[in-house]
Order: sequence, then structure tokens, then C-alpha cells
Amino acid sequence: MTVLLVLLLLLNINSIAPASLHGEEKEHDIFAEINISLSLLLSLCDNIKFEQGGTCVNGQCVCLAKTTGRYCEVSENHCEPNPCYANGKCNQTEEGYVCECSANFLGPNCNVSENHCEPNPCYANGKCNETEEGYVCECSGNFLGPNCNVNIVELYQPQL
Repeated sequence: MTVLLVLLLLLNINSIAPASLHGEEKEHDIFAEINISLSLLLSLCDNIKFEQGGTCVNGQCVCLAKTTGRYCEVSENHCEPNPCYANGKCNQTEEGYVCECSANFLGPNCNVSENHCEPNPCYANGKCNETEEGYVCECSGNFLGPNCNVNIVELYQPQL
């Protein structure tokens, strides 16, 4: 914004400089000209919408704590909106944030299910049972395979 003020002053140098520099002998009110330039600068705040409580002071946006950006549009609160999935709790840190995950979820954003049976990987109404290695499907009816996805009736039916 300081650059803008200097630019405004340079653009108005002919009207601000004493008349004697231009070979004229008429009198100028230099303070009136500076006030006009300052008024132009202050009017730059008109019609600008500052977000999150930001205000305009001397042509510059002044943001509240934890907000930045040209119009205070950037929130420095990394927990808003909450980046943690599955009802994870977001904790602000100096580096950004850390998620506290709820039961059965893990990962930096709590988006990895620790429960291998949710959603159920077993087809054909197979029952999923958690194991230390992952899960095992209990297949029902005519289905078998690691995920109960093989229909033994179709498998052994003669092809015509």
C-alpha cells in the first residue's frame, strides 16, 4: 500500500510541486493536494468486503489474530473446518494440526478404518470375523472363497 501512496504522489507531482518549478508564479496549497491524495488512498477501502472481522486502516487491510490474506480471507486455524474424519478431534499445533481418532480409525486424518469388517468385505451374506492378520469370511449357502464370491452351483454346472 506504501507503493500505491508513492505512486499517487508521483502522478500528482505537477499539482503538488510549487508553481515556481513549472515557471509559473501562482500559489498552490500543497497540504490541500496531499489531503486529496490521502482521501483517494482512504477511499480505496470503500466497497471492499473484509472477511472475519478485518478492517481497513489507511488503505491497508488489518486482520484479526489467526487470519491473513489480502482481505483476511485465510484462516490460520487449521482445525476449521475440521480435517479429521469419523468424528476425530482436531488439535491445533504450531506446525498445523494433529487428529485424535475415534475407536477403530487411524491415519493422519482418521480416514483409515482399523476394523477390517467395515464395510463388510464378504459377499452373499457372508459373515466377517476380525483376526490379527485382518479378517476371515464365513460363507453361507452355495458360496465359498476368501470373500464368499464363488458360487459353487454355477462353478460345477455343465456348460451347454
